[in-house]
Amino acid sequence: MLRARFSRATSLAAIKGSSHIQTVLVTGSAGFIGFHLSKLLLSHGYRLVGLDCISDYYDVSLKKACHAMLAEVGGDAYLPVIGRVETPGLMIVSSR
Repeated sequence: MLRARFSRATSLAAIKGSSHIQTVLVTGSAGFIGFHLSKLLLSHGYRLVGLDCISDYYDVSLKKACHAMLAEVGGDAYLPVIGRVETPGLMIVSSR
């Protein structure tokens, strides 16, 4: 079995030594895993586009609260996008 030789500490150290800020797209950013990943990336200086369709499969108010918390943590580094990734033109309009 092959094991990846990639660790979070190594990757975060590499970005901290970089002179530019990277932007990351996280789909499902209002869900459990996406929210925690987004919060981690924002805390380490990444710019983030958080995409979520805010479906009613889970509690909508909880998902909206997650986006609000990410906006508070990320400030100008966080761009929330409400929609589905397959929507034509969504990311083109959102990137401006």
